[in-house]
Amino acid sequence: MANAKTFIQAEFSRSGANLLKLGIPFAVIGASLVSAAVVPGRLPAMASALAWGLIFLSIGCVFLVRRIVRGGAEAAFLKQVGAFGAAETAAAEIEEGSLAAGRVEHKKLAVFGRWAIIRKTFSTLLFPLDELMWLYRNETQNYVNGIKTGKEIAIKFVLRSGGVIKLPLRNALDASDLSAAVSEKAPWAIAGYTMALEELWKRDRAAWIAEVDKRKENPEPSPAPAPDAERTLSRNVPSYARAPRSGLVFGLGLASLFVPLPLGVVAAVLGIIDKTDEAKGRLEPRKLTTAGIVLGIFGTLFQGVIFALMFFSRRGK
Repeated sequence: MANAKTFIQAEFSRSGANLLKLGIPFAVIGASLVSAAVVPGRLPAMASALAWGLIFLSIGCVFLVRRIVRGGAEAAFLKQVGAFGAAETAAAEIEEGSLAAGRVEHKKLAVFGRWAIIRKTFSTLLFPLDELMWLYRNETQNYVNGIKTGKEIAIKFVLRSGGVIKLPLRNALDASDLSAAVSEKAPWAIAGYTMALEELWKRDRAAWIAEVDKRKENPEPSPAPAPDAERTLSRNVPSYARAPRSGLVFGLGLASLFVPLPLGVVAAVLGIIDKTDEAKGRLEPRKLTTAGIVLGIFGTLFQGVIFALMFFSRRGK
């Protein structure tokens, strides 16, 4: 792969460097706080420094371990493309496509030849367009305490294996342009969203895949879209019973580490309710909700330990 890894090395090195940029400062701050906790002093202050040091150190270790586990650029590339064929061939195709005319290139998405590259902050995802079965825009209205705080816009790519790759974007225009660009490169994939399509995918994926393969073998030119087609497509996005409270849950969980109130309990309860609704398909899954639950539980335990130390230290006097 010596002659075809320039782009691959640069792309995977970017995400690896981002992991180091966050992992090292967190680890250094955490180690400093843990060291400060060793110095004799007031027991509550020592416990607080130790707890915060362990938190920062743990976060830093997560980033650093993730960087170590993913390996170098070549190892990360081989791990991803191994499921789709020979890595040598894929590397050559991507490198050639990165220089070819007519390529699609965006800050977060690139299509080089038959390969799509999704650029995220801490990772780079690859998949061949041959594996793409369905793509659609996904819009979620966010709320904080019942107040609208903006929409989350993304494109979802559904692959033959059933895996879904979500590409968050800043605005609807980018989502429209990139959806159209990918659809042009992979005209066989079903584009757009309706409830009927979602039900069909869940009920009979084999028939869906057979239809896409048929379209791939016998491509037919798509008719020119009507002037309002894009606006109509933008309304055909998944709808849920309500917006998730992931931001609220995460905020309460984070605040529970600082504020001596049972905010962690509230965060955990609200988060568990949301995760239950996610499992039933009523809400869009959010990792932030899980993070809020974990923070809420940890914050509750942390406040309990601090309270117990302060109580016993006063009784000792």
